[in-house]
Order: sequence, then C-alpha cells, then structure tokens
Amino acid sequence: MFKKLTPLVTLFLVTSYASAQVLDLAAGFKNPPGDARPQVWWHWANGHISAAGITADLEAMKRVGIGGGTICNVATLPEGQTPVMSPQWWNLTS
Repeated sequence: MFKKLTPLVTLFLVTSYASAQVLDLAAGFKNPPGDARPQVWWHWANGHISAAGITADLEAMKRVGIGGGTICNVATLPEGQTPVMSPQWWNLTS
C-alpha cells in the first residue's frame, strides 16, 4: 500500500512546495525586502542643500519605495584650457 501512496505523496509535496514558492515570489513583488528595492542617484548641486530639503527628499523616497541611493556632489569646476563647444573642442572630437 505504501508503494502506491509514495508517488502521490511525493507529487503532493512537490506541488505544495511549488505553490508556496509562487506565493512567496508574488508577495515579494508586492512588498520587496529593502535590499531588492530600486535605488537612485541623488545629485547634490554644489552645496545647494539644506536639512529640510534632505529630510523632504528622504521622506519622499521612502514613501515611493526607494531602497537607497548614491549621493553625487555636483561641483562647478573652473574652465579648462579647451572650453566646451569651442572650435578647439570640436577639433578634438573629430
């Protein structure tokens, strides 16, 4: 009798396990863990930041499900010896 039940029990266990995996995957898509949430590049423009602005940005990111980010401080650099879009610049791009 056990020999006849073994394939059925195995099938039941495999099906149950597969169903649980699908449910876990679906739940994960609806509410992903922190390390699986999207992340952003967060640009800070050359010191134009404030505590209130940072707090507002972080709260907004949390509200929409952002899991983290990389802060990039964008600073103005002095103009180099080949100004952008100048004839010398265009000569270097061709």
